[in-house]
Amino acid sequence: MREREMDGGGGGEHRWRDWAGLPGELLASIRERLLVDDFVRFAAVCTGWRHSGPAKPAPQLPWLMVPPHSSGITCRFISPSDGKIYFVAVPELRGTRCVGSCHGWVATVSRASLEMSLVNPLTRARIPLPSLTTAPEITAVCEEGDDRVTQYRFRATGGISNLFRVEAAHGTIEKVVMSCNPTHAACKIAAGFDYFFPPASVAVGGEKWTVTNRACLMRDIVYHEGEGVFYGVDFTNRVLRWGVDDVGVLEYCRCLDFPGSGDKRHWKRHLVVHRPSGDLLLVFFDLASARSSQEVAPGRILKEMGAVRIFGYKLGGSAGSWQPLERLGGCSVFLGKNMSICLSAQEVPELRTDCVFFIDQSYTHVGRKPQRTHGSWVYDLKEGVWEPYFYRAWRNSHEAPLWFTPNIS
Repeated sequence: MREREMDGGGGGEHRWRDWAGLPGELLASIRERLLVDDFVRFAAVCTGWRHSGPAKPAPQLPWLMVPPHSSGITCRFISPSDGKIYFVAVPELRGTRCVGSCHGWVATVSRASLEMSLVNPLTRARIPLPSLTTAPEITAVCEEGDDRVTQYRFRATGGISNLFRVEAAHGTIEKVVMSCNPTHAACKIAAGFDYFFPPASVAVGGEKWTVTNRACLMRDIVYHEGEGVFYGVDFTNRVLRWGVDDVGVLEYCRCLDFPGSGDKRHWKRHLVVHRPSGDLLLVFFDLASARSSQEVAPGRILKEMGAVRIFGYKLGGSAGSWQPLERLGGCSVFLGKNMSICLSAQEVPELRTDCVFFIDQSYTHVGRKPQRTHGSWVYDLKEGVWEPYFYRAWRNSHEAPLWFTPNIS
């Protein structure tokens, strides 16, 4: 790329400035400091700039991604770093429901079947996954004398069987987690379900899902990179684990008594791996009052909205116990149905530390009509207060946002 400029001597002559010929060290130094939006613009200038420096943008705060509604294709991305909103058309998400987000990829399931895939909404790359019906425990049911699938049968351990209509079956998936970037051949996928059914796993490029040996009502799943295993927590607060290779064996690790008192139906629980230490964190929320306080002024600090309890468990040593934590050691966690991640200020200098960023994705029923009760919040552990987190940027959306870590590599 060359740019022509006038000679400053007034002679009317032109000279060319070769921007593509800038030193590679200078380009690399600039590129490694860019966030993903500027990273994309930088790479679009010319071939030389595109291939200079690191292949990934600098670590940054997770974005909020609002998926398209039903048959739509336009995603909304909210960048917390600068508050900008980006609208991106992703036809690959049409007719799907997003059930997980890891490493810049979104796990989707068809609303009309149990076909699954992984999609990078920024590059529109797509990796197909086997249908959930490849697991022997999940079968399609047709009307007598008709080949059209009308229901899906889920058979859990112990002979428990449940039928779901085709249009409702996708709602049984609670969360999908990836062990690493799915462009790597070693990537394993785990799925937890929102009712009494065992978690299932599959390898990228595999032919079928494998269901584990124990049925449970899974509430959250996380992958522990240091140990190479998936951890899950069920609705009774039992912690479970299974390996990426020995996917058929699910074992209970340790029970955790429910902290506090009150109406337990309002409590949510999330697992997350503490990034610097590798400890396992279990975070509890009581959002009974938070859900009734969505309409708040921007920046207003809210108190007494609900309780947050965090417990830590040190893995790899002798038998220990869950210990209550009041701080996160210079880190913060981002929690939601689609992703649980811990970031440190060393990775992301702009991070607001010792905070819990949380997306609540739930419905309550008023009479016979479901009422949306989604919300996005940040809880400051030091101050003990809640604040809305970019809620007004997506509150009119039919879909609740996901945490999304941009990746264009």
